[in-house]
Amino acid sequence: MAAESYRGAIDCHAHAFPSVSRKAKAAAEVLPAPVGKRLIAAGRAAKAAVLWSRRSHADEARPTQVEQVAQLRDRLPKGIADRLEAGVSAVTGIPTVASGSMRRLLASMDRHGVAETVVIAAHDVADNDWLLTEGVAEGGDRVIPVAILPHLSRDSTFEAWADGWRALAERGAQGFKLHANLDDMTAEHPAYRAAFAVAEETGRFVIAHTGCFAVPVYKNKECARPAQFEPLMKAHPGARVCLAHMNRTHPEEVWPLMKRYEQVYADTSWQTSEALERAFDAVGDERILLGSDWPLLHDDLQADAMAVVARATAGERRDRVMRDNAKRFLGRA
Repeated sequence: MAAESYRGAIDCHAHAFPSVSRKAKAAAEVLPAPVGKRLIAAGRAAKAAVLWSRRSHADEARPTQVEQVAQLRDRLPKGIADRLEAGVSAVTGIPTVASGSMRRLLASMDRHGVAETVVIAAHDVADNDWLLTEGVAEGGDRVIPVAILPHLSRDSTFEAWADGWRALAERGAQGFKLHANLDDMTAEHPAYRAAFAVAEETGRFVIAHTGCFAVPVYKNKECARPAQFEPLMKAHPGARVCLAHMNRTHPEEVWPLMKRYEQVYADTSWQTSEALERAFDAVGDERILLGSDWPLLHDDLQADAMAVVARATAGERRDRVMRDNAKRFLGRA
């Protein structure tokens, strides 16, 4: 079964943004000053390299763009790869936000047979208020909303953070997203400890960003290591956790945690089919979730994500990764 013909998939990691007029104003306020000529040139060079990679695979089963990016990173020294990635991110950031509307996400879902998508709020340009009101109204029951940090000062108490997360759950948030690079927090922060506690208390889930990404808008540039969340997993065994992106370039750091904690899942976004095959060998297939990170690379990123899974799986295993595992993670089974 080709990925394009699959129906009923659940994408467990995506984003969407509000109307052009609102997000253009927000972007003008929060995006960094224009990047220098050298950074822009780096971004253009990286895009050209990816396009060359696409042509070079014209006569074989062509890798997805995510896999092309992974191959390019493998061929380059880390410092150069990071600069190229930062350049691409800087150049494409505003167009990505401008084109990533809820309407276009729904159109992508229709094209590729995605029944439901977990949509994660984004700092400043697609905040909790927008997602839990206008975003959900437009997306309907095909959208599973995930909230980011409540609007509180960084030095708020654990109790205040817990009340903030509860309020978001009461407003309809089905899960909570922790992004150490954007939040500039660690797992020891009261905000993160409260998220795990409230998720366990209310039956919500937690999505924790992991991996190394070179993104200019990140406040904390360090790699988001999955091991930092282990004390919270241990303290809150009833809180279902997805380690987003499976730690990207080092998925093997996620697998021991999945072995030790039955409530821990990982999604496939930014992973290659080869990495997924290794993951199946290491931890099986019952807690790996389809994830795309739409639209942070291109408009058909959901198709790419499904193609990666399709190359690594078949039959019942594909059903589990595309759909069935998500139902358990979402608390429906």
